[in-house]
Amino acid sequence: MIPTERVVIGEGAEASAASLSVGSTVRSTEPLFPPAYQELTVREMKVLRLLATGLSNKQIARRLILSPHTVNRHVHSIFGKLAFNSRSAATRYALENHLS
Repeated sequence: MIPTERVVIGEGAEASAASLSVGSTVRSTEPLFPPAYQELTVREMKVLRLLATGLSNKQIARRLILSPHTVNRHVHSIFGKLAFNSRSAATRYALENHLS
């Protein structure tokens, strides 16, 4: 039996999976891969947003009422989860993904 879940065809038209012919173009409304930033904690997202504005760890710490050491740990965790090795790469990622 063919599932009856709804799928998007072409320019937003819907059809049940059972009514699709073999030659139809099917596009899912879900991304193939979830954005990497979904791996970040709420606090890491806040740190990333502030980092993307150009603030230093010390300035971020003051804004979030944390120690600079804690902010440094968050920044390193962000770099590890998103596979970055620089603040500029993290900033670019945040801007491209509308996180800042």
